[in-house]
Amino acid sequence: MHNWESRYEIIWKLYKFLGIKRLEIRQSFTGAYRYGTGYANERNYQLGLSSAIDLYPLHSMILRLRFDVNQYIDEIIKVYNFTSFMFNLKLSFRF
Repeated sequence: MHNWESRYEIIWKLYKFLGIKRLEIRQSFTGAYRYGTGYANERNYQLGLSSAIDLYPLHSMILRLRFDVNQYIDEIIKVYNFTSFMFNLKLSFRF
């Protein structure tokens, strides 16, 4: 079995932006390749893209908007290929 994984993430932080205490913009790229031989042959790819915006309007509040796209590609059994989309909105209070 061979596994190769990689991840790259970019984060931009802005302070005092349009009346907001702090703004963070995150961009992540992920990729994985898995290859196996023997009893269970396996060869697949997984690719992912994630974008997020974190707003800190107050000292104790965080608002996070996140969008994820993931794709799974199976080289042996094509019927297992799929793509998923996900959108999250999260409001947190810290005390």
